[in-house]
Amino acid sequence: MEIIRNSGCDNAPKNKFIQEYSIALLTNNQEALLEKSAEQIEMYLSKGTMIKGKEALSQLRDFLPTGHQILRCDASISHGKQASFLGTLENDIETLFVSIHYEFRTFKATDIVKAILFLEEK
Repeated sequence: MEIIRNSGCDNAPKNKFIQEYSIALLTNNQEALLEKSAEQIEMYLSKGTMIKGKEALSQLRDFLPTGHQILRCDASISHGKQASFLGTLENDIETLFVSIHYEFRTFKATDIVKAILFLEEK
């Protein structure tokens, strides 16, 4: 998959962290997710699905869209314990808008305790 990063994150370490975590989530990079997620992470996905705990992150593959050739990172922002990501997943047939809301454990923490993923067709 081609990944088009937003270079505007380069001067803000926490925003860059959010961009890289979002890429790991959307490409199901388990190693990176395990490294950057809190032990009791709660991940809310479409249709009321919740994955809880690091050990359950391997279930992501069953819920993430597949077959997209491009992941475009449009914006990653953070403020205190909150953060958000906006991007698209694209292929020849469809474009999915991606919005993810994050919560950190503390203001200075670098591990995610909550993620809420929204996907919407263009």
